[in-house]
Amino acid sequence: MKMSIALIVAAGLATGASAQVITGYDIVDAAESGGGGWGHTYSGTITSTGTDTANSVPFNIANYSNAGSGTLNDGGTNDGTGNAMLFGQTSNTRPSITLYLDGTYFIDEITIWGFDGGNSIPGNIDGFDATVNGNTAQVFGTEVATNDLVTALAGSGLDGFAASSITLNNFVLEGQSGWTEVFSISEISIVGRPIPAPGAFALLGLGGLAAARRRR
Repeated sequence: MKMSIALIVAAGLATGASAQVITGYDIVDAAESGGGGWGHTYSGTITSTGTDTANSVPFNIANYSNAGSGTLNDGGTNDGTGNAMLFGQTSNTRPSITLYLDGTYFIDEITIWGFDGGNSIPGNIDGFDATVNGNTAQVFGTEVATNDLVTALAGSGLDGFAASSITLNNFVLEGQSGWTEVFSISEISIVGRPIPAPGAFALLGLGGLAAARRRR
């Protein structure tokens, strides 16, 4: 019984990981909707910055800002080219996506969704750099279903940091079917754990103190 109080309080601190809400996102070096015949939506500010060509696909480059919502957080994981973002990644264009959450969480897992159609571009991502609370690590994922990449942050050096936003960039491309400069994303989802309230830690400390007093 000497450890019972501390163990019960510790059990109360344990919170399971669950899907977290992405309230909006910004993108540097996005390919505007229409490039390559692909379409997507975005409710924030779109600022055109130039043009580029990736694997012979021409597109307009733009920065997306003001934490808009759209294709990447609309819940559609298998929408096809009509509602998925095509990206070009070249020496001139380096896409960077910042996701904003509805609170501060320990981030456990990131899933980048493609779609299951016959198009050869979805699923062309092997990994990426993830930045959480100012800390960056290159992470690689496991392909699930047909074209979806699940990336666990455990062991990456990022799993101990809590944040309300996360940035993805420097995408590592698989190069399938010769697509060495393009990739696509139809949805991104995040699994994380909420930070326990400060009062819970204080309660744990009191439990340990009470147990220590009984041992005297």
